[in-house]
Amino acid sequence: MMFLQWPAGLFFLSSALLVVLLYFLRRRAREVPVPALFLWERLPRGEVARLERLWPRVDLLLLLQLLIVGLFALAVAGPTLVRIRPAGATLVVVDASASMSADDLVEEAKAAARQAIQGSAGPWAVVAWSKPVEVLCPPTSRREEALASLGRYRPGLAGRPPLGEALAPFPRSWDRVVVISDDPSSGQGFEAVRLPFPANYALRAFSLRPQPDGGGYELLVRAANETDSYADLSLTVRAGGTEYMKNLLVPPGEEETFVLPYQGPVAQGLVAELSPQDGFPWDNVRYFAPGLGEVRLRWVGEEDPYLLSALRAAAPVMLSKEEPWDLTVAVGTRLEDDPTGPALLVAAGTPEAPLGERLPAGDWWAEDDPLLAHLRPWEWRAEAVLEARLPAGAKVALWSGEIPALARWETPSGRRVLLTLDLSGTDLPLSVDFPILVRNALVWLLPWQEGEEHYVGEAVELPPGARVVTEGREISGIWIPDAPGLYRVLDAEREWWMAVNLPSEEDAEGAVQARAESSPARERRPLWPVAAWLALGLLFLEGALAVRRA
Repeated sequence: MMFLQWPAGLFFLSSALLVVLLYFLRRRAREVPVPALFLWERLPRGEVARLERLWPRVDLLLLLQLLIVGLFALAVAGPTLVRIRPAGATLVVVDASASMSADDLVEEAKAAARQAIQGSAGPWAVVAWSKPVEVLCPPTSRREEALASLGRYRPGLAGRPPLGEALAPFPRSWDRVVVISDDPSSGQGFEAVRLPFPANYALRAFSLRPQPDGGGYELLVRAANETDSYADLSLTVRAGGTEYMKNLLVPPGEEETFVLPYQGPVAQGLVAELSPQDGFPWDNVRYFAPGLGEVRLRWVGEEDPYLLSALRAAAPVMLSKEEPWDLTVAVGTRLEDDPTGPALLVAAGTPEAPLGERLPAGDWWAEDDPLLAHLRPWEWRAEAVLEARLPAGAKVALWSGEIPALARWETPSGRRVLLTLDLSGTDLPLSVDFPILVRNALVWLLPWQEGEEHYVGEAVELPPGARVVTEGREISGIWIPDAPGLYRVLDAEREWWMAVNLPSEEDAEGAVQARAESSPARERRPLWPVAAWLALGLLFLEGALAVRRA
């Protein structure tokens, strides 16, 4: 319905009488040339009604002038169109977290937001619910401005904070709070619009841990099948130049956890990817980085290129002559002092485990030990072994006759692995078992450390002097990753890797100041600008016709 704010403005219609009076006073009959006057004199004269005499004097210009006066009078009276809307002041919260990047969700979210704005009387405000919270449209009484702000809506790859943080920029009370998301919070005081998420496969978790016996690693994978049928998913784990593949069968609508054995490299991080691709490929990939990083290596004794190559294949080792050291490697020597920290001893003795005479190698006798995982020691060929006096508590993994050939033990200073074989008299360095043996030794020697896991959009405080390498540039201090991946971190002494994954959705019910049920509201739309512009347009039209007629 429509009503007038200033009905007295209609008195402006009285000026129409002045327009009519001036029109007839100024109007003059036009002279028309005719071929002969006697033709008109012979026409019979009849009685002409007063209206018929008046009508020829009324033309289009007079009608346009009267219409202009009427429209101006209506504009002065302030016409207002009143509509009943379901709600008044409306706050629209649109989820802009990573999951909203799935196919078609962006357009569906915009359509739901437009519907919420169109169905309320205003004022309106629009907020993108993500980290950080982005105000797309501050409180406004103009519906067009609120609708136009939806063009700036772009979901990122970050997570979303508790809902209360999205509402914090506008502490006022709202008649209606509309939350649009594929996974809205459950709570009272707001209207949740749930968008249908497309069929999806996802890696919910991916981690690595040493096996309990120290013989390798275990992959922990949690895969989700968000479809209506069984899914035979293909898992690919990449580390360095190696690939590990495994098929996973996941029931419909379920999450399954898998524990898989793994013997590949870990130092530079791992990437797990789930196939096939779907409408939201970002959650098909997860990253893992151990906390070990680059290993500072102290080398003592004879040089051995085979051993050094095997060490570099097993871990990112860096030879260092200065402390601190992560690992001591002694080859063919006698150490005067027990090393500090883990030590790999190859035909090398220490005060706690001195070596004796060189004796002929005997028959191999292997124990069930993690140092021999995936090895075939009975195929090794050796000329001699060194007699060793092991400390109490040492565990022998391999015997050569009655002489320990491979042993391990722990001390307050660190773990030890001793290989009493003289590598110059054996084919072990040339076999495929040698790098596996070195890797098994490092897995047991170096304590396992969980690496740092961060999320897109999280503020990461780097250690003093550390810098992260990203997109060809280095960042120090506070770093906010904008994409998942494995990132290399450097400082003055070493380098390590950091894993960044998609965040897990966090839902927390904020203090929403909104009515539980929105009440209808009147929307008033002034129409005087429409009337004024119409009058102005007709005025220009009337002027153009008058000039043309003259």
